[in-house]
Amino acid sequence: PFTSISISNFNAGTTGLTAAAITTNTAGTITLNGTPTAAGTLSFTVNVTDTAGATVSQNYTLTVNAALSPPVLQALPAFV
Repeated sequence: PFTSISISNFNAGTTGLTAAAITTNTAGTITLNGTPTAAGTLSFTVNVTDTAGATVSQNYTLTVNAALSPPVLQALPAFV
C-alpha cells in the first residue's frame, strides 16, 4: 500500500486551468476539475510513496481539444 500521493510539475499550457484544478485523496484517486478556456495540452507528474519509503513518479500529458460549435439551424421555406 502507498503512504502518500502527490502531484508536481503541473503545467496547464494554454488551457486556462490552474494547479488547483487537480487534486488527490487518501484512496489514491486523482481528480481534474474545471472548465478549460482554450485548447492545448496540460502535463503533470504523479508521485507515490509506499510504506517502505520507496517512491515512484509517472509523467502524464492530457490534450484538450477545441470545443465543437453548435449547429446553426436555418429557417425553412414557407409552405403554401
